[in-house]
Amino acid sequence: MVQWGRINIVPSAADVVTSQRVNLIWKYAYQPAVFVSEIHTLSVGLEVAKGAVGLDGFTLNLKRANTASTSVFWLAIGNGTNSLPE
Repeated sequence: MVQWGRINIVPSAADVVTSQRVNLIWKYAYQPAVFVSEIHTLSVGLEVAKGAVGLDGFTLNLKRANTASTSVFWLAIGNGTNSLPE
């Protein structure tokens, strides 16, 4: 099963990691592989990474040199359960 999306994050402060939970629409049977990438023309001073990954979502971590809103594309791939998260 493949799920994907885009999320906008506004850092709480410059040079500080801001975390946001991403809830998946469909729950996985096993932990999915999650990939994240910023959608930005200038990625100097910008870091984006996935944090804890669960069957129904993951944590997205963003750090950048300023507090500008940042769009992040995410992709989750794994074995599905065909059921919605509880």
